[in-house]
Amino acid sequence: MKNSPSGRRIQVGKRIKKKKRNVQFRIRFPELRRKEEREIPMTTVYSNSQDYWSAPKIFRAIMFATFLCILFYIFWLIKDAVIVKKRTRQFQNATEIIIDVYVNLVLG
Repeated sequence: MKNSPSGRRIQVGKRIKKKKRNVQFRIRFPELRRKEEREIPMTTVYSNSQDYWSAPKIFRAIMFATFLCILFYIFWLIKDAVIVKKRTRQFQNATEIIIDVYVNLVLG
């Protein structure tokens, strides 16, 4: 019965002795020993308050959506440029195609 399944009691000779608990843990975290109900602070990230959709969050969402639209448009132009280059049998490397697309974007 030296190591019991619970890990609490060990037998020394004829008497059973309880294992010592971690004293440092009890000193460091005294609030874990209390059984009464503790007040939970309302500092959750997703609170149900009225100001969840604040102005910076809405602005950030709009900017992110705009960025995704611009990125999608650039990739769409690159795809069209690749199709045109293949149709005219003028094969170029990817950097020249991307440069062409950016020049077309800037110059209209």
